[in-house]
Amino acid sequence: MKGFDIIFKKAGFEWRDPGCSMCLGMNDDNLNPYERCASTSNRNFEGRQGERGRTHLGQSNNCSKVINTWMLNE
Repeated sequence: MKGFDIIFKKAGFEWRDPGCSMCLGMNDDNLNPYERCASTSNRNFEGRQGERGRTHLGQSNNCSKVINTWMLNE
């Protein structure tokens, strides 16, 4: 499994600290304004992951499709 981090980083993925970072937006891990996120969490409210960021809730199988296609539709 060694080397997967390099593959993912070259594909544009970012490594974050473990734990509730982007999930809660409680530290520096936030969406930039107008960025979108596909999340498997069970709650959503305006500004949760960053001011003017859009969080789309979904089941894990749907979120994995977003990751594979990089597409979010309204």
